[in-house]
Amino acid sequence: MQNDLKKKLIDVHIINNKGFIWNADDWYVLRTTHHLLGSLVGTLPSTPRQEDQNGLPCILLPEEVRLIVENGIGRAVEYPLFTSLPNQHNEILKNNEEQNYLYEIKKVFAHKKADLISKLVVNAILADGDKNCQEIQNLNREVFKIKPFDMSHYAMIHLDESCTEVAEVILPDLVIDSERLRYKVFKDLWFKGFYITCGLKFGGDFLVYEGDPLAYHAKYIVNCRDMDKQIMVSRSRVSSITKKKMVLAKDDGDSIKYLIYHLEDISLELCKKSINFIIK
Repeated sequence: MQNDLKKKLIDVHIINNKGFIWNADDWYVLRTTHHLLGSLVGTLPSTPRQEDQNGLPCILLPEEVRLIVENGIGRAVEYPLFTSLPNQHNEILKNNEEQNYLYEIKKVFAHKKADLISKLVVNAILADGDKNCQEIQNLNREVFKIKPFDMSHYAMIHLDESCTEVAEVILPDLVIDSERLRYKVFKDLWFKGFYITCGLKFGGDFLVYEGDPLAYHAKYIVNCRDMDKQIMVSRSRVSSITKKKMVLAKDDGDSIKYLIYHLEDISLELCKKSINFIIK
């Protein structure tokens, strides 16, 4: 079973130029086999009214989507049925389906009500009492409750709806230098065995972990662009407070070089030294 999951191509659903994973098995394989994390942005079915834990779908970084496709781990797909505007024929079919669905709900409700009233009628006849006996009062009370069926409390949901129209998406080429550098850095760190997430909330491009974030804290805040001294100082302070190392990634043409920065408390001068990421 595990081998079958690993061999299957993972579908990355492209919605509004963002990549999503909707299948739980695909998400599990990406995390455990390929150490690609993404971010869970959905709600848990069992506890939907909370924000401490999220569920599927999982939204991927653009770099993760490109790496998955380029390395044959999966493919980028979209469903034209969900992205194209419905035509008049489809709208008519949809309305007919909804009307049939509502009719079936009403029919079930009517049969249940009819069964209940039939039992009350039998009880009233067998009671052989006057019109004020308890059985006749129960019958009258239930008949009085009959009203037009209210559909406002019901919601239409579609579960496990199959869609056969799947179109594979060709990812556009990277034309902006900053995007090309981000992807090269991400790919380099990924091939070195690191776990990588978005570093925006810490003022960087990526957060780098030496193991799964469920068991490890981030060790590096990686920036893929040059910064002036003031921004460098402020971000070095953030990395120092959060017990991480602030790293500047540069492309020297042949490979990615990493410079680690730290702020000296006395002189407030930035010191930097070259580092190599080594997986032990």
